[in-house]
Amino acid sequence: MIKQDEIQLLKRFFGGSANIEEEKSVYNLFYEHAEDKDFKHYVQDELKKYFESHKADEYNTDHIFYKVNYLISQQETEKKKQLVKQIYQWYAKVAAILILPILVGGYLWFNTKNVTNSNFAMQVSENIITVPMGARVNFTLPDGTYGWLNSGSSLSYSLPFNDNRKINLKGEGWFNVAHDTIHPFEIEAGKSKVEVLGTVFNLYAYPEEDFIELALEEGKVKFTPTENSTKGFEIKPNEKLLLEDGKIKISETEAYKFGAWREGNLVFRGDAMVDVAKRIERWYNVDVQIMDDELKKHSIRGTFQDDSLEEVLRFLSLISPLDYKIIDKKILNDNTITKKKVLIYKK
Repeated sequence: MIKQDEIQLLKRFFGGSANIEEEKSVYNLFYEHAEDKDFKHYVQDELKKYFESHKADEYNTDHIFYKVNYLISQQETEKKKQLVKQIYQWYAKVAAILILPILVGGYLWFNTKNVTNSNFAMQVSENIITVPMGARVNFTLPDGTYGWLNSGSSLSYSLPFNDNRKINLKGEGWFNVAHDTIHPFEIEAGKSKVEVLGTVFNLYAYPEEDFIELALEEGKVKFTPTENSTKGFEIKPNEKLLLEDGKIKISETEAYKFGAWREGNLVFRGDAMVDVAKRIERWYNVDVQIMDDELKKHSIRGTFQDDSLEEVLRFLSLISPLDYKIIDKKILNDNTITKKKVLIYKK
């Protein structure tokens, strides 16, 4: 049975007015009441009221993110699609911009796995945040660390979290890490480990890429390649570290520009066309094919703010020796839908 003080706590949580300690208490409630039908029904009812009574520009997406993911994670696999459809209907009433495409795709939820350690009798849960192509998501971790995940990225961590601040990143993330001298914050990303105490940085580490890039805005971080774990590299503000082909290169940069994607900016800084194509694929959730090998190494510079796919391609065709063709989505005989495709040609 849900208690009155728990109801008041949840109301503050749903309204976005709960402090960090209260949010931690809410997370504990979710685990304690995982099998409590009254609690689950109350959460569902309050969520529905909240979605129906708030406009899109009033949304605290950090809080909604956790609420929605909690509900989805509690459903059995066969029920997930129905829940996503129901929440989509609520969101349609208020035209939410950020989370709507994620819910429609059905990709964003916490996958919770419980593991019992017989020595300590402690329950450990693994939380995974997955972002589909064409979306960006902001998050807040239990220790107060907050940040953003870019298109096609995922972040995983275990609970309890505060005493063991370790996460795994696949993709690109911008982090503002809560300061804690006793418990360093660690990120495993591809063939690297990043250690911080409290700092702001952008980390690019997609598994399909052959490089890892870190740009530091504030504080100090230690970057260690896993293939040479005895040697770490300390990075200072406005420095960029690049790990490529097993080699480390550190250079000065304007670090804030590397996190510009959080604000809807698609930035190319002299990138090869083959890398630009990958970024466009993730950003717009399309397939890009470069039809001429000579174009793959062509250097591209440009900044785009909330521009459409066609606007970006049109600009690239003006500054580069390339042309393009867009092939729209198709519905196949089995009712599956193909991705939009972009063909890049040499002029």
